[in-house]
Amino acid sequence: MLVVYYSAVNSLWHFPAEVRHRIWSQDPDATVCATVGSPSPAREAEGGYVLSGRWSWASGSHHATWAIVSTVVGADGPAPDGGVALVPMSELSIENTWHMAGMRGTGSDTVVAEEVFVPAEHVVLMSSLQSGKPDPQAPTFSLQNVVGSMPAPVLGMGMTMYDLTVAKLVEGRPLTSGAKLQARAVDAPGGQASIADAAMLIDGAMLHAARSARAIDTATAEGTLMSPLAVARVRMDAGTAARQVRQAVETLLDVGGASRFADGDPAQRIHMLLGLHQQ
Repeated sequence: MLVVYYSAVNSLWHFPAEVRHRIWSQDPDATVCATVGSPSPAREAEGGYVLSGRWSWASGSHHATWAIVSTVVGADGPAPDGGVALVPMSELSIENTWHMAGMRGTGSDTVVAEEVFVPAEHVVLMSSLQSGKPDPQAPTFSLQNVVGSMPAPVLGMGMTMYDLTVAKLVEGRPLTSGAKLQARAVDAPGGQASIADAAMLIDGAMLHAARSARAIDTATAEGTLMSPLAVARVRMDAGTAARQVRQAVETLLDVGGASRFADGDPAQRIHMLLGLHQQ
């Protein structure tokens, strides 16, 4: 959820500075969710637009203060213009449509607007983005920043799984194999090799994530957009890091044994969440 809120808050740089100031001057702890799937039409009104529609998979909507939703202006005209609208959650309703095993905590339900007035400064259209940034002082931002943040929770799960497994072995988990040569799993060469393999995979994932973060930080500091090749590398790093962590967790589960799937063991929860959230 932190990645979702982070991505949405970064998107606010596309809105005028006075909008951002208004949001956080009223509530320094304000959070923003975003759902930009199927755009809903908005009709022009004095001082802004009137918006009606439904947007699914609004992760974090139950705890958000504001929502960024996709819209289109002039949908029936010759030149429709798509964009996003920033709407207070107090003006929206939430439909309970999110019924997903292992992911209910994201609260990715459907947000609904019924004849909601949105001030003009709370709507950013593609035509304005193409003509320049609304705020000249806004940092350069694009989707690679979001992609670069994706491996963070996956890395955290992998590192936690490693720590849990090693701690269990150090406690003296016994070997149950009939062909065992050591009394404790921590002393078995096979287990030691598996732990080393998992550590190598996690370290490699961290290196991929660090390279992406360094590239994004450099481009942001210079105020430049990343090249298509650099963006592709960031995406590759994110995917590779996630894949390596998943392989490491599978290896660690083999070392931990069937007991790691007990309801009260955090290892089984990490395994389930890692599989679900990489889909």
